[in-house]
Amino acid sequence: MKSLSFPVKYLTLPLLVLIGCSISTKAVALDPRVFSYSGTWGGSPVVVQMNWTDYSGLSTVTGTINYQGSAVPFTGSNSRKGVLDLSFPSIPANYRLQKLDTGVMTTWSGNFGNTVLSFSRSSLAPPNITGGTGLPGTGSGLPGAGGMPPVFGGVPAGPGVPVGPKLMVSYTGSDGVNIRDSRRVGSDNLHGALYQQSEIPLLQMGQPVFEDGKTWVQMQVSGWVPVNSSSKTYLANIGVHQWKVTWNRKNDYVAMRTGPSSANKLVCKLAYATVVEAERDEYKDGQRYIYATFHGWAVMKSKKTTFIRPIY
Repeated sequence: MKSLSFPVKYLTLPLLVLIGCSISTKAVALDPRVFSYSGTWGGSPVVVQMNWTDYSGLSTVTGTINYQGSAVPFTGSNSRKGVLDLSFPSIPANYRLQKLDTGVMTTWSGNFGNTVLSFSRSSLAPPNITGGTGLPGTGSGLPGAGGMPPVFGGVPAGPGVPVGPKLMVSYTGSDGVNIRDSRRVGSDNLHGALYQQSEIPLLQMGQPVFEDGKTWVQMQVSGWVPVNSSSKTYLANIGVHQWKVTWNRKNDYVAMRTGPSSANKLVCKLAYATVVEAERDEYKDGQRYIYATFHGWAVMKSKKTTFIRPIY
């Protein structure tokens, strides 16, 4: 069999290049960051602590999600721009999150089956967490029922206020259940009217109070609210995360719903001047929505009617 051979002249230049030149690599500076995000997991409020090995480029990440008092660890990477893959080995579950950056709020959102994980960070917040990794210790009590967080959830109460049972409106009247800033009946302290829905429960704060034949309960109410439309402005930004209802038209209202669309169920008809706290925002069909929360008092039960009941 005839062997193959090549003229030496064709090998000389490559060999000289390999022999006479050294290969050098330039170290690329990484941009490690540690960020804190707030959001929801299956409807329940969570705080996400995430370590980025290179925030400015494609990066691996590690961190924990503080879910109902437990720190759930995860690992992951953003192998391409705008996509973040997270793995939760203790559940187990894998999420692919998409990035939405409005310039004011950065949101990562995705799902595993029917369970949605979404968390945001405002660009107005401090860019880094200082003093170590900032990651809480690993705890117990991971999401049950096959590792899936429950569908019902809400937004954490203020400091020092114990959160009790999850509630829902049982009253089905078209006028809804009034929610106020205090246990006093009057048009000047009205936040709005609550309506029956089972997707985003109300969160009880503290213990019910019995007064004048009525049982009052303080709650946190959460849902999606439109900021504006092509021709109307419903809310005004009055702080970093605070928004005030400015729409004031007779026989009209600003709707808080279970999702960022007028097709979703009504949670509350918000009254003029009500202030809500924004957790994140989302754009849909050219309209901006915020996921927001507020606190208020409502009559849970009168002598004849049960307006609000616990979710069992």
